[in-house]
Amino acid sequence: MSEGEPKTARVPLDTALLAQIEAIRESAGFASAEAFVHHCVEKELKAQREAAEKALAQRLRALGYLE
Repeated sequence: MSEGEPKTARVPLDTALLAQIEAIRESAGFASAEAFVHHCVEKELKAQREAAEKALAQRLRALGYLE
C-alpha cells in the first residue's frame, strides 16, 4: 500500500445480504458491491452525525446555553 492510499478493512456479510446488495448495486449505478456498501455506510454515518449534532444543540438550548 502506498503512502497516499487509504487503509481498508474487510467486513463479513452474510450471503443473503450480499445477494440483496448485488441485486440493486448495478441498477443504482455502482461498479461493485464494495462501492455500494461504502456509499451506504458514508451516507448513514453522515445522518448519524447530523442527528447527534441536532440532539446536542437541543440539549444545550434546553439548558440555556444556546438561544
